[in-house]
Amino acid sequence: MSKFKISKLSRAFGKIVNLLTIVLVSLYVLFCGWFYFFEDQFTSFFALHWYPRVRSLGSTLVNVVPFPIIYFLVGLIVLWLISLIINLLKRNWWKSLVSLLIGISILFTSFYVCWGFNYRLPTFVQRLSLKVNDPQADWIQSQIKSQAVILDSIRSTLTIPSKIDYKHLHANVEEAINQYLVELNQTQPLSLPYVIHDNIKIQPLGGGTLLRLETSGVYLSQTFQGHVDSGLSHIQIPNTLMHEMLHGYGITEESDCNLIAYLAGSQSDDPWIRYSAGVAWFRYLAFDWIAQDREGYFAWRSQLSPLLIADLDDINKHLRAYPALLGPVKDKIYGAYLRSNGISDGVANYSYFVKVIYSLEEGRNRD
Repeated sequence: MSKFKISKLSRAFGKIVNLLTIVLVSLYVLFCGWFYFFEDQFTSFFALHWYPRVRSLGSTLVNVVPFPIIYFLVGLIVLWLISLIINLLKRNWWKSLVSLLIGISILFTSFYVCWGFNYRLPTFVQRLSLKVNDPQADWIQSQIKSQAVILDSIRSTLTIPSKIDYKHLHANVEEAINQYLVELNQTQPLSLPYVIHDNIKIQPLGGGTLLRLETSGVYLSQTFQGHVDSGLSHIQIPNTLMHEMLHGYGITEESDCNLIAYLAGSQSDDPWIRYSAGVAWFRYLAFDWIAQDREGYFAWRSQLSPLLIADLDDINKHLRAYPALLGPVKDKIYGAYLRSNGISDGVANYSYFVKVIYSLEEGRNRD
């Protein structure tokens, strides 16, 4: 290809990037102003109209690509960084500054315009006007013991697949979520209903890629796709896939995703999904019991059925197989990110859903 054609293509690409930047920045500023002056009107518009349409269009476009779009996104970022470094080495300071500002602007504004403004929507607790209380130690122990019985019952006839049919699992997870949200919308006086979505693609990512960053899954707003780490124990895959799919539904709080994944998963017709959701709930209850009485929990754990103990050990084995790259730094960075978007408890938000389930039960018992 001649230098003239390369130069022409480069100029055309530059114009597209500039136009994209203008559009995204304009939408971001417009949405910020709309939210500031008319909060209720904006949240309703974004949740019920803008986000579902943008997400559906984005998913339709990217899901025809046979490989995860995250690779394409990473490639573009790498090329942008290389271009930035070349300009710096050439001491082209102005061009470097403009390139840096444009790149940051696109990444930042596309995140919020395509998904991030969902952080301004009411949480599960706010939609139900639920008062949340801290569970008592005896409730934690009673719940986990009941859950162990349920898990034993499911596991007695369940074979965890050694090879995962993600297309089949994906369909069953989506069905479980939609059934639960439809029921929730119909039976609860929500301040803002949940929108039913489809075609949100959650794909496996190379074993350990995410686990080395101390996360099991991720949803990327710029690619309209999510990912689960294929290095996870297969016991955890369905629940993790459901958690990331719920982020695709526009649900931002980690607690809300854990909560709905458990409530929807426990009602699924697929026993693997039910088991995965139940084990996730069991492990969060275990974390709370350990914090209160470590020796008491492990003494009780040793008396569980051999199959359940083996499954819990298998989960831990897979999680420990990939040494963390960032250590405590990761929690500080991600915690700061969550707090900057209105989730005041940071990474502790993941386990907040235990309190929510306790409070839901309290409310049912009062009724």
